Amino acid sequence: MIERHLADIDHRMAELRQVRTQLRALAANADALDPARCTDAPVCQIIDST
Repeated sequence: MIERHLADIDHRMAELRQVRTQLRALAANADALDPARCTDAPVCQIIDST
């Protein structure tokens, strides 16, 4: 039972590392955006529709 919990934790940690990587990429993109170049004001260029 403990081994199963450890495996679950390892799996969740891997998922969180992946999300962290994606968020870092989004943050880098956000830092590089020029609001003056926005083509569709109501839509955030950082948030993907997928």
